[in-house]
Amino acid sequence: MVMLLKKLFLLLGRDFLHNVLLNCVPLMESKINILKKEDLFRLLHPKSLSGFQPLKEETNTRLILKGRLGNSNEPLVIKIFKRPHFFDQVKYLFRPPRSRKEWQIGQKLSHLDIPTPSLVTYRALRRWGFLTNDIIAFRELTDAVPLINWVENNIIQKPLPFFERREVIRALGGFVRMIHDQGIFSKDFHQGNILIKTEPGTPPLFYLIDLHAIRIKKEITRRERIKMLAQFNNFRIPIADRLRFLKAYLQGGGQEEISKKALVKEIASASFSHWKRLWKKRKKRCLRPGKGLERFKTGPWQGMIRKEYYLKNFFHLLDKWGKNNKRTENLVKGVFPQENAKNLVIRYYNQNSFFSTLRSLFQISPAERTWVTIHTLIMRGIPTLMPVAFGERNQWGVLRDCFLAFEKVPEVTSGAGLLKELSETPLIVQNTFLKKRIIFHLARLIRWMHQTGVCHKTLKPTDIGVTFDHKKVFLHVVNVDGMTIKKSVGINDVVKDLSSIRLSFLHALEQKDQNFFFKTYAWGNTFFKVNEKKIRDKMQKK
Repeated sequence: MVMLLKKLFLLLGRDFLHNVLLNCVPLMESKINILKKEDLFRLLHPKSLSGFQPLKEETNTRLILKGRLGNSNEPLVIKIFKRPHFFDQVKYLFRPPRSRKEWQIGQKLSHLDIPTPSLVTYRALRRWGFLTNDIIAFRELTDAVPLINWVENNIIQKPLPFFERREVIRALGGFVRMIHDQGIFSKDFHQGNILIKTEPGTPPLFYLIDLHAIRIKKEITRRERIKMLAQFNNFRIPIADRLRFLKAYLQGGGQEEISKKALVKEIASASFSHWKRLWKKRKKRCLRPGKGLERFKTGPWQGMIRKEYYLKNFFHLLDKWGKNNKRTENLVKGVFPQENAKNLVIRYYNQNSFFSTLRSLFQISPAERTWVTIHTLIMRGIPTLMPVAFGERNQWGVLRDCFLAFEKVPEVTSGAGLLKELSETPLIVQNTFLKKRIIFHLARLIRWMHQTGVCHKTLKPTDIGVTFDHKKVFLHVVNVDGMTIKKSVGINDVVKDLSSIRLSFLHALEQKDQNFFFKTYAWGNTFFKVNEKKIRDKMQKK
């Protein structure tokens, strides 16, 4: 025990002395101006940085600011690492601070000619071994944006011309292959950690950021390549562009020849495993501040709300609705005033009955349960309602009532009603096309729900909504009551959902349309293909 304490003391002492002596580490270039003492002092006190604005949304672990220090003409980006929890503080008693690690990795990447932001300084100080300041500053890359934002703006919302999009995808595939061949492995490799800079007539440029999650090895294994590609696979781009990316990746240099077909299968399997770990890890994230959410407490009410909304002239409505003994659902306007306001639906739950009061002692409130379920569906990529807020009011530690607020889906139509209407009207090309699209998207929706562990045992026609946008069909779940989230769905879960679909949606359709639904549902669905006979036999008995 004495020897262990002595080693711990030596470790902390050496690290503490290192940080005291290493007040500021300038980049090893003569053209860079060394920051002044007063500027360094201001870096250690972020609240005194006048003129600096948040570059990204603040989280529990970091704050990123953008601005200029003093009379400097060069804009700086300052990343401040936070240590909000005690166990996080203890962890960094034995680990180097993130700022120092990011600085060291940045130096190594610079020698390897891997594009990264130009580092200026870092500061990591300790007191009694605990980190008090952990800051790194680098020059801003003008006209460079996160890849995830660029894809959303240039491919999802307003698609670029085919040739321009193809060149960017190919260049991205070559960039990822190049960093892999250089032995660069990242535990947090996603589109938010790559910046892209595009100019007309020149190839796109890519930059790595968030360097503290990177390790540089002599060579990364095939398994590590697959792991990074799986993390990077959460891309909202068409399948054709994904294949172009892989084709460009496989054309890169390197000794090992990689089969495209085998690579696609391995990435798909690793991606799904990666997503399942993230879903489990982030299950309760919607109940914590950060990522666009914050807690609120107004009088006896408390809960979670999206940051762009704020409460005003609202709770008197809940008191009015509280006179009802049953759940009520109301469309309201102007309750949460904000720019670009959308109509909201408020779902109110009165918990004054004996059984609801008894259940509240052992279960979470129905508003919180629905709030978590909706965010769970969003994480899995299942289109559903956009949640805004949920709140609870307790009296003497017992839940009295609660509410859930979500954005109203504009011009939504019941899926079953629309299918019935299209089937009863005269058979024209337009109606046939819409009916096929609705059946196709419905089968894909149910298949993805089952593949991600989501089942809806009481599925009704009103639970699925249909909207149209420029002749495109969009389906989304508008009622999550009765949904359960499992590690994996079983045969009985699939039978109940498909039986409900058959009775609610497909009874008014011809047999060929029903066959088209099941054919689409079965495509790529390994579980259904293996157990198809058992599932169909049980469906016949219902």
